[in-house]
Amino acid sequence: MSDSVQNAEGFVSLQEASRILGVSIETVYRLIGRGDLTKYRLQTDRRRTVLSKSELEALKAPKMVDRNSREIADAVSAIG
Repeated sequence: MSDSVQNAEGFVSLQEASRILGVSIETVYRLIGRGDLTKYRLQTDRRRTVLSKSELEALKAPKMVDRNSREIADAVSAIG
């Protein structure tokens, strides 16, 4: 189940998230499935899934927290 937000400020669509990360939408879905990104639903339009810009920026930043985070950061950095 996804969390809900009142408005889209600070959030982006799945398509915009894929552009920011430089990966396919399928990869964005994989990141959501693995728990690396949290999906949200707008309270005004429950059909629309959005992602947090701050989570995307944190994912792009290189981290050495654990092996999975490092692999994701390395993969994103290598792409763009």
